[in-house]
Amino acid sequence: MPLRPSLLAPLPPDVDLVLAIAMAKAPEQRFDSGAELADALEAALAGKLERALGQRAAVGTWGTARLRPQALR
Repeated sequence: MPLRPSLLAPLPPDVDLVLAIAMAKAPEQRFDSGAELADALEAALAGKLERALGQRAAVGTWGTARLRPQALR
């Protein structure tokens, strides 16, 4: 399972959410196209991300062992 993007770099929460959706394990939770991903990322950067996108990916699917900073070493 990949590390949460915000653990690797300081990211706004909405950008972190968009990246989580893009990396979702289940294909049906991911964006349907690159254009949809680009639109969501642009909205996240502008602070206008649709809250409904939060339902697309189980954002809490990263294991707690993966969230520990020492896992980066």
